[in-house]
Amino acid sequence: MLLRGDDGVLHECKECLRLWREYGEATSEAVRLESKLRFAALQGDHHLIQSLTQDVEQAGEKRRAAREAIRIHEGTHSPAPQVR
Repeated sequence: MLLRGDDGVLHECKECLRLWREYGEATSEAVRLESKLRFAALQGDHHLIQSLTQDVEQAGEKRRAAREAIRIHEGTHSPAPQVR
């Protein structure tokens, strides 16, 4: 997110960048695990399905928590000025 500083110059928010990076990593991991789970289901590997189901649920929760952290942090920023 770009923020206008007291000097009138736009600056990047390092915390926003960090949080979005974490969210991207969590999303990639969730997608990777979901793909593995789908493949295990196609193969009929019930043991792997059971194991991966727990991993997918945990990855989904991590992704949701990362997105919530972004939402909370973005609330600390002033609204961006309207561009006309």
